[in-house]
Amino acid sequence: EETNRLKSITRSLMLLSQADVGELIRKSESIALSEELSELVEDAEVLRGESEVEIQEEIEGDVIVSGDVTLMRQAMLNLINNAIKYNESGGFVRLSLEASDGKAVIRVENSGAGISQEARAKIFDRFYRADESRSRNVDGYGLGLSLTQAIIEGHGGTIELADEGEEKTTQFVIRLPLESDE
Repeated sequence: EETNRLKSITRSLMLLSQADVGELIRKSESIALSEELSELVEDAEVLRGESEVEIQEEIEGDVIVSGDVTLMRQAMLNLINNAIKYNESGGFVRLSLEASDGKAVIRVENSGAGISQEARAKIFDRFYRADESRSRNVDGYGLGLSLTQAIIEGHGGTIELADEGEEKTTQFVIRLPLESDE
C-alpha cells in the first residue's frame, strides 16, 4: 500500500514537472466530454462507497473538446473524488456540463463545510491541504488540485473556485475551448 502511495506521488510530481516546462499535453485527440463525464458519474457512485452522498448530473450532450483524454479524466476524477471526500453525510455532489460561448463549462459542486477564505487563496498550491479539521481523516498529499489546474491550463482552459453564494457549497468551474470544426 505504501509503495502504491509513493508511486502515485511520484507520478503526480512528474506530471507537474512536465507542466512546468510546457510538455504535459503530448497528444491531442477529440474528447467526447459528455460521454466521459457520464462515465465518471458512474465511477463516482462506486467512489462514494458507504457514504450517503447523492451524485447528481446535468450533462449536455455532444460537447467535444481536444486534448489528452487520460489526463482529462484524471483531472475530473480528482475534483469528483475531493467533492465526495470533503462532504457531509446526506450531502450531494453535482456534476454539470454545458457548451456556452465557444467553451465547455464544467461545474463540480458539493455540499459540506466549505473552504475558508485563507485556504481559498492557496487551494491550488502544491502540497497545500486545507485546515486540519477538513483533512484529518482524508488521504492525500495536496497535489490533486495543483495537478488538476496544470492539466486544465495545459488544455487551454481555466479552473476557478467559485464564491460560495447562498447555498454555502464548494464549486469548481472549468472552462475549456470547444473543438473547432476546422
